[in-house]
Amino acid sequence: MFQYLKGIRAELCRKRGQRLLVKGANEKAVTCFRRALSLANNPENVFNLGLGLLSAMELEEAEGYLKEIADEFPEQGISGLVYFEALILQEKWQSALDQIRKLCRQEPENKKYIQLNEMADDVVEREKYKNEKFLSHEAYGFMKQRKYSEALEKYLGALYYLPDDLELLNNIGYIYLKLSEYTQAYSYFEKALQLDPGNRKIRQNMAVVKNKLRK
Repeated sequence: MFQYLKGIRAELCRKRGQRLLVKGANEKAVTCFRRALSLANNPENVFNLGLGLLSAMELEEAEGYLKEIADEFPEQGISGLVYFEALILQEKWQSALDQIRKLCRQEPENKKYIQLNEMADDVVEREKYKNEKFLSHEAYGFMKQRKYSEALEKYLGALYYLPDDLELLNNIGYIYLKLSEYTQAYSYFEKALQLDPGNRKIRQNMAVVKNKLRK
């Protein structure tokens, strides 16, 4: 009975942590995931804690948990990719290459894996990728505090490294929308939509901007 109750509490902590992670409350999510793991030491809780730590940019500790899952379940692409990300952000280039090549061997036709392998093997591109991730993380922190001008500065800096990144273009458009700079917002949403014409979220953002521009 006691173990059953521990399992229930662990599940509640895990679900709360996941909700917090979606909202960007990374530190609070990590606290919940630590609690869940202390109550139930299973692969799902280990992975969630690793993911939370990665989102909070606690990279070294995240790596340990994510490696454990990537090694135990090498066939799971998602856990392997998250582990790869932790390695790239720490500039552990060779380990990152080894990890993404392992995924490529499992799914040699996977376009995402191929692109990431090419990026990790290119000295210039991998540095760009890393810089973009750090700047985007800082920008998201400002977004949560509703410091839109500061967030915009960071996102524009990130866009310098990855000018065709769909999420970056959409986020910049969203900030311009919040700042009531509708022409600029429309421009970035339009660029994002050119990259992914069927994206419903971006289409919705475009519709909002169009309504604002008509007024």
